[in-house]
Amino acid sequence: MNVFFVLLLCPFLNVLASSSQTYTPRRPTRRTPDKLTKANKGDRNRLKFTNVLIDKHILERTIRNKIIHFVVRLDEEIMKKMTFMFALPERSIDEDLEYQKALEEELQLELNREFGLIPNEVIFQAGSRRATANDLGAVRRGMMKLALKSFITDIRDKHRTNSIDFTHTCRIIGLFWSMRFPDEYTTNADVEGEVCVIRHKEHIQISCAFYEGDICFVNNENHDLTGGSIIPCLN
Repeated sequence: MNVFFVLLLCPFLNVLASSSQTYTPRRPTRRTPDKLTKANKGDRNRLKFTNVLIDKHILERTIRNKIIHFVVRLDEEIMKKMTFMFALPERSIDEDLEYQKALEEELQLELNREFGLIPNEVIFQAGSRRATANDLGAVRRGMMKLALKSFITDIRDKHRTNSIDFTHTCRIIGLFWSMRFPDEYTTNADVEGEVCVIRHKEHIQISCAFYEGDICFVNNENHDLTGGSIIPCLN
């Protein structure tokens, strides 16, 4: 049986006025990811520092603990928040840059809890000083895709003995789908009956369920088995 994926590719104003009054410049609501400026240098450095912390947790084999820290939250928007923390750091959640910065800082604080690293020292040593925000987002997705593929495979292999709830497994799969398809990123990952349904807004991306010891694709509408294991698609 075949599973078909339809991928949709989606492609500051400064107002200057002469007046006797002094105007405070407006803070931009969107990033300018491909151009390094004084205004976005701090923003860029935050992304770089978080990437360093993620890499350290991957090397220390503790990144799964950090994913679980967020994935178990009783928060209706946690899937979307995790997506913008881990998969889309160069964008702004709900077009709100301050909200995005708060998510990045929350992630950074949790990742740095064990290490206690000083951002300025790490960034100075990290290299790639001209990397754009888009570059840094792509690097983060690349690191996380490998970590999540390994995590999901282990959950599949040990699902009879591990303590990870299927609701949390569903969110982890949804997070991987955001890494793989950032333009159609996951906003919701919910278990309906025994089926994990992953959505981008109202659009169902995939549905999957445990079947004979594997996590398999099922039909988005009637949840009948329609495909094989999702594991070969985690690339």
